[in-house]
Amino acid sequence: MPDDLMDAYSAVRERLNAPGGWPSPIPCMHVREIRDLCLHRPLLDKLKSLVGSELAMNLNLPPVVNGYYAAVWIALDDIHPDSGPFQFVPGSHRWPGDVLVWHSRLVHRGSEPRRPGLPRTSPITHYTAIEKGEQYLPPVRKHGGGCRKLDG
Repeated sequence: MPDDLMDAYSAVRERLNAPGGWPSPIPCMHVREIRDLCLHRPLLDKLKSLVGSELAMNLNLPPVVNGYYAAVWIALDDIHPDSGPFQFVPGSHRWPGDVLVWHSRLVHRGSEPRRPGLPRTSPITHYTAIEKGEQYLPPVRKHGGGCRKLDG
């Protein structure tokens, strides 16, 4: 992920000064820096190659999209082990890259923080195949260079 996109997101998040998260349940609708980061064209291209369809960013997983869905966790900084980091497959943390992509049906969680309040600077975004979910999901709008997001 490009440093300028990660830095812009981190700056907005830091100014928020809310350890519990965004005040809105759908901050991507109101914060351009979230959309710029999470709808970065190379990321969407990689997701399309994995899922086999153009994807749109959305908040929730409707059951009708089945395997045409992916979730993404973007590490914007080092995550302290005491903050309750995302749990993963042993050894996979040595793979190259700073973005974790997982299938919608993967059972996953963040581990219990040993030191509550430590930051985990890392947005999590969900994407749904447009062609598989558009009849069940809100209308899709374009963002930036042809990237898409779902309203709602």
